[in-house]
Amino acid sequence: MDDAPISQEELSLDTFSLIQKLVRGKLNDLYADYVEDVTQTVLLKLFKWRSNRASLEITEDDWLKIVNVATQNAIKSFHSHKLRRELTTDDEKLDFFAGEISQIYTEGNTEIEVRSLLTSLWNSFQNLPKRQKFALILHNENFILELLLNKCCSISEIAKTLEISVNTLNNLLEKIPMSDDEIGNILYGVLEENISALNVWKARRRAKQNLIGTLKGDK
Repeated sequence: MDDAPISQEELSLDTFSLIQKLVRGKLNDLYADYVEDVTQTVLLKLFKWRSNRASLEITEDDWLKIVNVATQNAIKSFHSHKLRRELTTDDEKLDFFAGEISQIYTEGNTEIEVRSLLTSLWNSFQNLPKRQKFALILHNENFILELLLNKCCSISEIAKTLEISVNTLNNLLEKIPMSDDEIGNILYGVLEENISALNVWKARRRAKQNLIGTLKGDK
């Protein structure tokens, strides 16, 4: 191929067809209906990227590499989101507040017994890996509220177990509920490692399993 720089207009030629071909080759027949959506998404991102770099000289070879990487990333993102949607039912089954924790208040437990059970959850929470802690509490404020309202712990104690300042925790609490992508960004700053949205979901799922196990063990 020619290594000479080509214009933005020339770069646009056949880009749609190329992306479409790549997407169709990577998505199996089960997801055939999503080919056009993914293609359009990649195309939009690429042209936003290119419009912000209008003066940048890009050869045809370089453009093909950029298109390929952008398409591969979009396909990975599609599968991640698709898988999370398919797993939503399982996630709901592990929702404390739709299940196990709500039973604490409906099984005739006294206030002291409720607090004892929630304190057991708090103790177990402190022993979870940091990734699971963040994945759980930043997704929904209910767990923290239950702990605080029942005086099982304080904001400063929660901040301590997360190994962040009280100010940082308060700032995060204002943003709850967060998406798994947003939580992954937070974890990147805390753990200094890239964590995908799907892995955030998995971490929260393991955290819920561990804490539900604590409740069942206490009954």
